[in-house]
Amino acid sequence: MQIEIVNPDNYRRAFLAYIRKGTPIHLSLKQGVPTTHYVWRTLGDDKVRPSHAANHGRLFSWANPPATGHPGEDYNCRCDWIPYIPGETEFAYHELLDELTDSPERWGDDDFFRHFFEGEGREVTLSDIGHLRAIVNQHAYYGGAESAFRQLSNQIADEARGQGSGQFSYVFDRSYDFRGVATSHGYAVVEGEFEGSVSSHRGYLEVDGSINFRFRDVFTDPFGIRDGLIGTSDPDAVSAFWRRLTDGGGTVYNITGQWRTRFRAEVALEREVSEYRVRKEN
Repeated sequence: MQIEIVNPDNYRRAFLAYIRKGTPIHLSLKQGVPTTHYVWRTLGDDKVRPSHAANHGRLFSWANPPATGHPGEDYNCRCDWIPYIPGETEFAYHELLDELTDSPERWGDDDFFRHFFEGEGREVTLSDIGHLRAIVNQHAYYGGAESAFRQLSNQIADEARGQGSGQFSYVFDRSYDFRGVATSHGYAVVEGEFEGSVSSHRGYLEVDGSINFRFRDVFTDPFGIRDGLIGTSDPDAVSAFWRRLTDGGGTVYNITGQWRTRFRAEVALEREVSEYRVRKEN
């Protein structure tokens, strides 16, 4: 029996990936299931570069490759793809709506300390200190399958399942470890809300909306005295006297930041068969 290759260009790409890296060739390329679009998939680990992590779950056209190229085309790319079939293939992704503009003078830990003792409590933004892009990438993609964008996709999908068709919102608030950007950040809060709509079609939900993110942190207890004694640097956890004493004469200041994304998804209405759902612990 002779098999007709319906998508010769796609099959050629897959064959080259198989020769170079042993990536399996999808049967859909060889057995008559032509698709004009695909959904990008990463391996979901910390080795995935941010530009490729940003592609995870996104819908792309074979005729219009993203800036990174198609999966497997970029140097050492380990990403894969699945054929997109409307009403059968799930996807969910976040697309940044704001340009992440940073000061060219990026702060180091010594700058955080200097501002604590000389800044008189003046609030600074992530853009001011040159950390906005790094914080956004750390928050969005670090942790692979447990990254914030992955978790938010699951949470919004579950919220949509309980809403039916129409407008809905979802509020989130969580602490994250940002020491990978700078030790002085420690743990900080990222909070925000999704605002959008959901509609149902043949057992699938279409979700579309925007998300506002807000970063907030307080620089205090620079020598970690309170943190070591009582397990927290929260200024409100001790009296004003002990706060002044452990802060060593410096002035507490806030670090803030904000960014926005568009969120789009097509997910299965039936939660248990969906890739996008919050896993419940037994």
